[in-house]
Amino acid sequence: MKKVVITGGTGYLGKHLVNELHKAYKIVILTRNPHKYKNMGNVLYEEWDNLNTIEEKLEEAYAIINLAGENIGSKKWTQDQKKKILNSRITTAQTIKKSIEICNNKPKVWIQASATGYYGVQNHTVFDEDSPKGEGSFLSDVCYEWEKPINALDSHIRKLIIRTGVVLSSDSSLVKQLIMSFKFGVKSIPGNGGEYLPWIHIEDEVRAIKFLLSHEECSGIFNLTSPESSSMQQIINEIGKYKNSIISLHIPKFFLKLIFGKEMTEEIILTNQKIYPKKLLDAQFQFKYTNIQEAISQIIQGLNKK
Repeated sequence: MKKVVITGGTGYLGKHLVNELHKAYKIVILTRNPHKYKNMGNVLYEEWDNLNTIEEKLEEAYAIINLAGENIGSKKWTQDQKKKILNSRITTAQTIKKSIEICNNKPKVWIQASATGYYGVQNHTVFDEDSPKGEGSFLSDVCYEWEKPINALDSHIRKLIIRTGVVLSSDSSLVKQLIMSFKFGVKSIPGNGGEYLPWIHIEDEVRAIKFLLSHEECSGIFNLTSPESSSMQQIINEIGKYKNSIISLHIPKFFLKLIFGKEMTEEIILTNQKIYPKKLLDAQFQFKYTNIQEAISQIIQGLNKK
C-alpha cells in the first residue's frame, strides 16, 4: 500500500481528505501534537518539528500533500495575524522543499495547497489557470509566496498546485454563518449580494485531490472550484428554500469594513471572483456538484441528519 504524508491533515479539509484516502493509501499525518489523536488502521499521527523529522517521513513515500496554514478567516487581519497567515504557509512549504531535496528515495508526487485568492479581485473577469497573479491584494501575495517553494524545486517529481475556492459542506464555517441569521427569522445578505463566490462542494474537493493524486499525466496548476460560480445572493436564496425567514437584510459594505477591516471584507467576505477549472475539466474530471442548487440541497440534508 502506497504511503501518503499529509501536513495540515487535522484541519477542516484534511479530515475530510483523510477519511477518503485511507481507503486506498497508508496515511501519515504530521502534527505537532500527535498525542491528541489516536492511530486507526491505515492512519498514523506522527510528530514533526524540524527538517530531519520531515525528511525521515518522506523517505519512500508515494506523495506529500501540504495543506498546512493558519486559517485566513478565523480572526481579524491585524498585522500580527497577517504575519501568521503568511509565515505558517511559507515555513512549511520551504521545509518540505528542503526535505525532498535531501531525500534518498524522494516522493513521486507533491500536492501543494493554494487558493483562488492568487488571482485577486478583478470585476467581469473569468480566471483560469493561465490567468496572471492579482495585484494589490494581500491574499494574492500570500498565495504567490505559498507556491514559491514548489515552483523552485528542481527535483524530477510530479508537482501539483491546487488553487481552491471556498469549500462548502455541512460543517464549513461559511455555511454555519449564513444559516445562523435564519434562526432569528432574518435572511442576512452581506453587501449587495451580487458578488460572485468561487465555491466547491467538499465531496468534489476531496475527489479532485484523489483524482490528481492517481492520474500521473496531471501536473502543474489546477483550479479546484465548481465550473459554475454563484453570487452570494444566489447561495443565500438557495438556503432560504429550506430555512424560513421573515425579512431580508443587506449588511452594508461600510459596516462590514468597520468590523472586519477593508482588506478582509473585500478579499474574503465580499469576494467577487469567477473561477473556471479548465485544466480539471480538460483532464476529464467529473464534478458531482456543478451548480449551487444541488450543493445546497445536499448540505441541508446533511445538516438535518445531525
